[in-house]
Amino acid sequence: MAKKKSSRRFSFSVLMQSRKFLLIVSLLLAVAVWWSVMSTSMEAVPREITIEYAVDLTDTVAANQYKLQLVEEAETDVKITVEGPWSVVSQLTADDLRIHAKVDTVVKSGKQKVVLDVLRNSSVSDYEIISWSPMEIEINCDYVAKQVFQLEADVSKLTLADPNATVFGQTTFSDSGVQLTQLTLTGPQTTVYKVKRLVAAVESTRPLSETTSFSEVPIKAYDDKGAEVDISGCTFDKLSTQALTVGVQVLKKHTFPIVLELKNNPAKYTPENFTLSVSEVTVIGPEAALNNESIAQAFTLTVDFAKLAKGEDGLYALTDNLLLPEAVTVEGDSERREIPVTVTLNDNDYNPKKTEE
Repeated sequence: MAKKKSSRRFSFSVLMQSRKFLLIVSLLLAVAVWWSVMSTSMEAVPREITIEYAVDLTDTVAANQYKLQLVEEAETDVKITVEGPWSVVSQLTADDLRIHAKVDTVVKSGKQKVVLDVLRNSSVSDYEIISWSPMEIEINCDYVAKQVFQLEADVSKLTLADPNATVFGQTTFSDSGVQLTQLTLTGPQTTVYKVKRLVAAVESTRPLSETTSFSEVPIKAYDDKGAEVDISGCTFDKLSTQALTVGVQVLKKHTFPIVLELKNNPAKYTPENFTLSVSEVTVIGPEAALNNESIAQAFTLTVDFAKLAKGEDGLYALTDNLLLPEAVTVEGDSERREIPVTVTLNDNDYNPKKTEE
């Protein structure tokens, strides 16, 4: 037991003679004394706090009465010097202070400076706001304008897997499932009035073989010379972002032969006895429409011998129109709905009166 007590006295004695130990103890005591003095001292000490601030005209006289809007964001770091007891100012944060831009002076468009003010924003009050920098900020505002644009799609960067058998069809635009054909652009009038076109530019590295939907397609604005206009400071009415879902239709091509059906014809005549001004038609449409059995009927022409008329060349002929189904269009002429076809009977000896006899 005596040896153990002697060992402990020896260890403590050695520790007290250690310079490192004494240095650490001294530092801790110094910090404790400093903390005690500072926390109880009422002497005013300065402290700097930096707050990021952006001017906002929402629900201000400038916006509501004068219809003004910022052309670009007006942001700055405001460095604020406060002074008070160390125990108070050391605990202050950016949430205890509020920056106020005196935008009540903004009544016209253009670049102008507004004064910044710094106020208390909490119940803590045992300190003073000494100064802040900058004390004003430059803003650029303009009158709010609205303009409606028809939506366009740019599919120039898309490719088809089989360009010989398919073509691009119509494009559709939607946002959250709601179909759109036009958008209202709202923003500074100097920006809005520059815009002449709104285009959803669709891009993909994968060749398309069927109708495809693309999400989050950005909307780009262009002026009358084709230059892109920055609309980052604008918004679209009833649109959450500056992007759309765009559906790109891929249509199939198919060539249909024109088939003749004879009526009131002498038994010796068949469709092979006729020459057609148009023997086949290449149309474009959805694959389902082109595969429908009923579509072939649209390319069937009835030749009634009772309606054949003799032409200047002495041959009997008939001209009639093929009416295309709504689902398809003629290749190269999407507006064309009717195709005139002249059928000529290749028989110089044909005489309808002899046929009747």
